[in-house]
Amino acid sequence: MSTGNTCAGITNQQDCNEQINSVWIPKDSKDLTKGTCVCCATDGSAYANTAATDPKDACLSCQSLSCGGGNGFCKGDTGNKTATCVQDQSKKTFSTDCSTSTVCGGNCSGACGIGEWFLFQKCINENKTEFKCQTSFTQYKSYVTYAVLLLFLALLIYLII
Repeated sequence: MSTGNTCAGITNQQDCNEQINSVWIPKDSKDLTKGTCVCCATDGSAYANTAATDPKDACLSCQSLSCGGGNGFCKGDTGNKTATCVQDQSKKTFSTDCSTSTVCGGNCSGACGIGEWFLFQKCINENKTEFKCQTSFTQYKSYVTYAVLLLFLALLIYLII
């Protein structure tokens, strides 16, 4: 678990809720107005644990989370070798930027390379969590490739005979 710091000058839940990546920890479950506001790091290494009851458990590590995980506060893997994880400077949240990527994977829809031409692969987001190159017989490029190869082979056989 990551540790956060007590947010300076924050003495009530309403002000704490307005802080970026923070959580209000009540001192007493019967009186929610008294407590501590814990601010978690905004560098992509931690996110606020809204279920925490102890200030030392207020921030969780982003170590195994992907880009944009942990309510957007984690800077992690994009699931795509050419995409980048970028931070919105005003909100301090992270998201995958696919504008520089033409490759299928993670949050980015893109090309499957040679697999589109020979392996009937298509970039599909089947489970609504990430794009992957998967076999799809609706990939027309493979049909075109094999049709051209068959025509070339037929022409070659015709010329030889």
